[in-house]
Amino acid sequence: MNAFIFDLETTGLNPYHDSIIEIAIKKFNEDISYETFVKPTTLYDGKFVPKLITDITKITHEDIANNGISQFMACQYFFKFLSKNTDKEGNIYLIAHNGISFDMIFICNLLKNFVNSSPKEKSIKYINIYNRIKCIDTLFLSKYLLPNRGSYTQSSLCHTYSIHQENPHRAKGDVEDLEKLYIKLLEIINTDNHDQVYCLLNTL
Repeated sequence: MNAFIFDLETTGLNPYHDSIIEIAIKKFNEDISYETFVKPTTLYDGKFVPKLITDITKITHEDIANNGISQFMACQYFFKFLSKNTDKEGNIYLIAHNGISFDMIFICNLLKNFVNSSPKEKSIKYINIYNRIKCIDTLFLSKYLLPNRGSYTQSSLCHTYSIHQENPHRAKGDVEDLEKLYIKLLEIINTDNHDQVYCLLNTL
């Protein structure tokens, strides 16, 4: 099954104005993963990372300056990772918390910017992969399966299931935690079929 957990760290909460600064993605239930820092398109008081975001994530200007790749390269690496680790046909499930309203918009914009600055023949492969993507949003899934909670944040849900968060607010740490949480949610549905989960979410 082509299923992946992914997470982004960004310069802010607006997918249309802010930029990705860290990406992590892991094939579900397999030891295949990828992570990278990404240079944002805008500087904030001369730095790659706003102070508030550094306070939350501990990602610094120096982290990005020394190890970050361009948004252009980030798009290539992300879709090459999917291409390399999926079957040639069938849906590709990207699992994220608040993925529909947040993470997937950033990924869509990342691809749009790549397509607008690249030859058509170089972009078509990534577009074809994108068209196979279905997002499973664990925020919506948890709201359906666990009604009447006070909070549906990833940290709150992890606490409920005694999932220790070793590195919250970092892309890789959040991916590892979300994979454990998603497994717990699958147990409630009594399935390991991502097609079934996606169909369920689209009936809500």
